[in-house]
Amino acid sequence: MIKLGDKVCDPVTGFTGTATARLEELGTAPQIRVEAQNASPHEAIQSHWLNEPRLLAKAD
Repeated sequence: MIKLGDKVCDPVTGFTGTATARLEELGTAPQIRVEAQNASPHEAIQSHWLNEPRLLAKAD
């Protein structure tokens, strides 16, 4: 199970970032919101909701 604050990677898209939120609904896989690290403070935060089973925890 992914914990909030974990660094994660989606191997399908290559999107990486920090798990910042979790959503659970009946009949669906849990979703994790992953926020990417910004290259500069002037960029908008990029985030995606992804299925938890497809995410891999990254070693620091």
